[in-house]
Amino acid sequence: QRVNILFIIILLFFSGITFIHEKVFKGTKNFLDNAVYFDPSSSLAHRNMGIYFQDLADQCQKKKMPSESQDALKQAESEYKKSLILNPHEKDLHNNLGVIYDTFGKKELAEQEYLTETHMNPANSQSFHNLGVLFAARNENEKAEKYFKKAIEIVPSSGSYQQLALLYKKMGRQQEYEKIA
Repeated sequence: QRVNILFIIILLFFSGITFIHEKVFKGTKNFLDNAVYFDPSSSLAHRNMGIYFQDLADQCQKKKMPSESQDALKQAESEYKKSLILNPHEKDLHNNLGVIYDTFGKKELAEQEYLTETHMNPANSQSFHNLGVLFAARNENEKAEKYFKKAIEIVPSSGSYQQLALLYKKMGRQQEYEKIA
């Protein structure tokens, strides 16, 4: 009988703790808000909040909500900048900022952020891929080719191969296009 009473007391104790913390863990946004609130000096908390807002922007864009998407991207940018102030070496943030600047049409800033990421994190194939896309859009085809090849060297992804094939086709390099298309 003592065991049953002890079991009930322990069960009630943990139920109470769960109830108290339920609001903290209810939904991604609540969880991230609490992470930033309770540890504002955590670069990881701000990074994760930035990722949350960037994902939210993508969802708003898909739902044809452009102003909400823009607002979410601005919040993501702010969180990424806070994270970089706290930890200037945080991986992927310069690439993520580059994507945001590219979306806002700030191509020079996007290029700068992608290049910073490639210097800080040379294993990030996505930054090289993004540079390839950026230069291909500017018709700077030799630079685009260089960056697509570098992205493929790091991670041979179908996206980079497809972009390189399209670039070869655009440049009239039919044999190279057919080789990888």
